[in-house]
Amino acid sequence: MSGFLKLPCELVAAILRQVDTAQHLLSARLACRHINNALIQQSGLPVEILRREINSELLPYALATLRCSRKTVTLELCKSTLQDLHEQPHKLLEDCHKLRSGEASKLSQMHQMITDLARKFANTAWAKMDQGQTLVLSIPEEVRFCRAFYRFELLCAYSRVRSQLEREPSYDPDSPIFTEMRAQLLAPYPPWANEQLGCATEFLAKTLLESIRGAVAHEVQFGEYSIDYLSLDADNFWLHDRLSHGIQSIHQLLECTSKHQKVDLIQPQEDDLSRPSAIDVLCPQSVEGGAVPLVEYSAAELEALIPVQRLADADNGPYDAWYQIHKDDWNCNFLMYGGYDGLRERAYVFWDSERLRRHGLTEHFQNVEEYSTSQPTDSEREEMYRSFEERSKIWQKGGRGFWYDGDESEIVWPKRG
Repeated sequence: MSGFLKLPCELVAAILRQVDTAQHLLSARLACRHINNALIQQSGLPVEILRREINSELLPYALATLRCSRKTVTLELCKSTLQDLHEQPHKLLEDCHKLRSGEASKLSQMHQMITDLARKFANTAWAKMDQGQTLVLSIPEEVRFCRAFYRFELLCAYSRVRSQLEREPSYDPDSPIFTEMRAQLLAPYPPWANEQLGCATEFLAKTLLESIRGAVAHEVQFGEYSIDYLSLDADNFWLHDRLSHGIQSIHQLLECTSKHQKVDLIQPQEDDLSRPSAIDVLCPQSVEGGAVPLVEYSAAELEALIPVQRLADADNGPYDAWYQIHKDDWNCNFLMYGGYDGLRERAYVFWDSERLRRHGLTEHFQNVEEYSTSQPTDSEREEMYRSFEERSKIWQKGGRGFWYDGDESEIVWPKRG
């Protein structure tokens, strides 16, 4: 170590250029004063590493997410940020030069969480298609998966800011709040890209619910509140509010192994159930002239489906898969149609055209049954309602902790005095 401390700062900076992530760079900076001094002299190094770490197509999304997540952000700034993202992404890239080391590390951390979730979704979807091969994503495919999760995070950030302006929460998907959010977050994209966002949202909902089900199904307070631990539907307001806390909160819960810690993390907060949820923003909507199947659209009408938006995706795979599935549909089914849940589980709008062709995925998608995702059975729901009753009785008597059918060993009762 003493030899390292004698190295000139220029050489230390050259060594640090080999660091993989801006997050690791910050860790090194905090651990060693000599490294910190080198980075003071090479102030652009964190951004240099960040640009190498995050794909150039995703970097504007990462920067937009950072800007919209700041505590001081306003609704107007959110709107202007989204406008820059969709129309002038180079303006967001100018933020790179203003990033502090901590902000670069925060971007790096978020990108790693999003990449982890995106790859998990891709692998889960691939496994459902029984291809029998290890999935290796192409760069465009990985960009599509990651972009969908960045867009989810932007939706959550916008929702948090928007909800602060409302005196009462709105649960009506046709309300002006949701109309505004669709204009800001969905309208700049073609329908297959919005279906990508829907796929990612449903994956997060399912993954989160599977992770916390054990805690929610047995903790006494959640029984008193009748918290649904089975349903993924939009009317499970509690679940979709948990999703609206964003990627970092979701990732933290997925990484947590203790049921006690999970309960602490998901305890109801004052602003719970007050934010517009992603699932409501994505709720299927019909527009004027909607009673016409896609296959009968004219060339001009098809072109109108593609807004002027900078999606640098020359591959037709996502469009082709989307078109083949929706060609007989009216426009109210173009996004998040309930019957296509099994297709969204298989990430049908993410794959390259070459992968679709080589593995016969277009034909596979045609054979996926409608409403194929398993729903809770009547007996499972009856068991859940009985659990609510039992846990509520314990709560009303002052008991706290975890209840299991026929086992109250983890219940803590108030001391008698």
